Amino acid sequence: MNRVEKSFEIERARDLFARKGEKDNLRKTYNKSNPSIPNLNTARLWDDLNSIKITRSSHPMAWNRFEIVTKLLKDHSKILDVGFGTADLEEIISNSYHHVDLFGIDISSKSVDRANDRFSKFHFSKGSIFHIPYRNNSFDFVVVLEVMEHIIPSKTFDAFKELWRVTKKNKYLVLSVPVNEGLEEMLKRNYNPNAHVRAYSLDLIKAEIEIAGFKVHKMIKLYAFHNHYKIKSLIINYFLKFVKKPNNIIVLCEKI
Repeated sequence: MNRVEKSFEIERARDLFARKGEKDNLRKTYNKSNPSIPNLNTARLWDDLNSIKITRSSHPMAWNRFEIVTKLLKDHSKILDVGFGTADLEEIISNSYHHVDLFGIDISSKSVDRANDRFSKFHFSKGSIFHIPYRNNSFDFVVVLEVMEHIIPSKTFDAFKELWRVTKKNKYLVLSVPVNEGLEEMLKRNYNPNAHVRAYSLDLIKAEIEIAGFKVHKMIKLYAFHNHYKIKSLIINYFLKFVKKPNNIIVLCEKI
């Protein structure tokens, strides 16, 4: 069994521990000695990937994710977007709220430059989820979309510790991760265009969040459709929710 195969074997064990509520056993699987999927994430990679603008037509599920997350936020809030990437979420927030104080960090210098050029009223800087450059209890909402699947397991709770630190008590973390994307089969074909290093499930991300000290309030499932997205999502959510597995999950949770 090679490194990648062993990594997915451990991911399946994590999912089982999460489903059974065995959080102590789950936590032990994040040891550095366990193998992990090769980590291809670099600032240079994200300089390139973040240059691809997300639109309603080109990436309908991603755009819907931005819309849903924006509705979870509130005006007069102080917001941190960790790994803001293309900053297309900020476009929707800018059009929806007038009094938010928004900060963003990303490992990509080019992404920071592009975002600062687009939004003079927001604040973007280079930064890492492992060393967030803000004080304890600074933010009403910390937004982490499509980031956790890029973090190797042994550093997962280092990241969550920082997210917990900068979130105000009784305020909110909003995050999303892909699920059911078939990463194992993709890697067998040496295909990993987005440099994912985790295979998340709904139970697993919920368990990690709870171990990190947050209370889960809401989990929203999204489904990947390349055309007729709205109508197909409506049909799945209200009539056929057990027919197709979700492809993305948004989680709203509170620092307790």
